[in-house]
Amino acid sequence: MHRKLHYLDKEAAGAIQVDRAVNDRWLVEYLSISAIVKRSRSDYVSAFLHTESDESDLSYFIEHQLDVLQRAVDGLRGYLGRKAAERRQIETFLRPDSRLGTQLNHRQRALLLNALGESAPAFEISRHRAKHGVAYATARANLLKLVELGLMKKHLSGKRFVFTPVAGLARRLGTRRQGGTASDRLE
Repeated sequence: MHRKLHYLDKEAAGAIQVDRAVNDRWLVEYLSISAIVKRSRSDYVSAFLHTESDESDLSYFIEHQLDVLQRAVDGLRGYLGRKAAERRQIETFLRPDSRLGTQLNHRQRALLLNALGESAPAFEISRHRAKHGVAYATARANLLKLVELGLMKKHLSGKRFVFTPVAGLARRLGTRRQGGTASDRLE
């Protein structure tokens, strides 16, 4: 019993954060605990054995599982933070006054940002046309310019052209390398 009370005092802050994440059930879908448990398999086994040997005191196992959840929440926060920073960096790079941004219109910048936000993005001229209320020729020119800049690939699907982002689009847009910026590589 003393161990349980000590645990509650010691881990209250972490448990509250985990509780918030669990209560926001949508967030739990994105928590990956299997890799954490696999990396610390001995901790899992130890918690299980302590529970078995200490009159089925589940506090060992609960403590371990809360620690795993806390690490998963921290991992998700880190991932979201990195993605948000990457997006901000890319948005800065695509600003209208940036080197690449001066070559793009607002529809092309929006399209690139959408391409980065989707898991399997594919764009068609007709959808781009309808979304932005422009003529077919304008929508086609917008997408072909992105192909010309090496940011999209064009291929046929039936009788329609489909445009998909090049592999590593986020890296191409958002990173700097020695010897120049990403826009230097695009010219």
